[in-house]
Amino acid sequence: MTSQRRSAFLPEVPPVAESVPGYRFDSWFGLLAPAMTPMPVIARINAAVAKLLRDPVILARLATQGVEPRPLSPEAFERLIREDYEDMAKVVKAVGRIE
Repeated sequence: MTSQRRSAFLPEVPPVAESVPGYRFDSWFGLLAPAMTPMPVIARINAAVAKLLRDPVILARLATQGVEPRPLSPEAFERLIREDYEDMAKVVKAVGRIE
């Protein structure tokens, strides 16, 4: 497990962070809108997706794929993208040029 915490689907498998403090690499899915999309439109889409992610049928289907939904506000999702970008930039710089 590369997340910071144990998965509800595999609670017996420790995440790497338990052995390597500070290690974190999460994968995620998200929806992105074109630049300049009005905030009311983004809010409406976000609310609709959040509602879907409370539906037991949807949750059961996601669970069969090992997906643990974590609905975020548009602002929190933007922060997540920026933080991941910064973290990966550090990795690329540390590794050097990849050809």
